[in-house]
Amino acid sequence: MAFLAGIATIGTVYADGEGNSSFSAEELTPEKQSAISESQIVDPGEVEFGTAEVVEPVADSGDAAKVLAVKTAVPILLRQDASVGRMPNLEPSLRTVAVTATSAVTLVDTTLKNVWSPQVVAGEVQTWLSSLQLAAADPNYIPYSDNSFTVSEWQGVQVDGNAATATFLGHNSYKLPDGWKSDPDDQYQMTLQYVSGLLGVGSGWRLSNVTIIDSADFGNED
Repeated sequence: MAFLAGIATIGTVYADGEGNSSFSAEELTPEKQSAISESQIVDPGEVEFGTAEVVEPVADSGDAAKVLAVKTAVPILLRQDASVGRMPNLEPSLRTVAVTATSAVTLVDTTLKNVWSPQVVAGEVQTWLSSLQLAAADPNYIPYSDNSFTVSEWQGVQVDGNAATATFLGHNSYKLPDGWKSDPDDQYQMTLQYVSGLLGVGSGWRLSNVTIIDSADFGNED
C-alpha cells in the first residue's frame, strides 16, 4: 500500500536492508518522487546516500528524563509531519484548489515549524507543498483524512545535551475512504535537536534528519 504520507523530506534516505537507495513501483508515491528530486540539491554533509544499513539495537544513554522526552516526542512529530498530507476526497481539480489555498499553505508551514529543526524546515515545507500538488492532481491518488504513527520497538535513544539520536521500528497508518490501513514496520534512524522557543514556535525536540530502512530484507543481512 502506497500513500503520499510518511516522510516527505530533504535529508531523508529510503533504503533497503542492504543499503540500496531504490524503490519498487508500488512504493514510488508522489511524495517520494519529490523527495528523490529534491535530494539532488541536498548538501552532501546532511546525508550519505547508498550507505544506509540496518542498525543493531543498542542501550539507551544520556539523561533518563531526556531519553523519555525523546521517546514521547518522536511518534507525535512523525504524525504531525504526515498530517499535512491530509486532503479532502474530491475530484482532482477541487483537491488542487484545496491544497493550494493560502490557509492550507500556511497550515503546512506552521505545522512543520513545530516538527523540523530551523536549519531544514524551509526545505521540508517546499517538498511537502510540491508533493501535495502532485498528489492532488493525480486522479488515481486516494487521499487520507487522518493518520497516526506507531513505534513498535525502540532500538536505542542517545541524548547528549540538546542533541539526540533515535533508532526504532515503526509505521504510519492512514484513514482512507474505506477505513484505516497501515504500512509495514521499517527501521527509522534519526537525529533530533532540542529547540528553545522561537517566534511562533514552541520549545521542544525537532527532527533534523531521518533515514528509513525498508524492512523487507530484515534478517537477510550477511
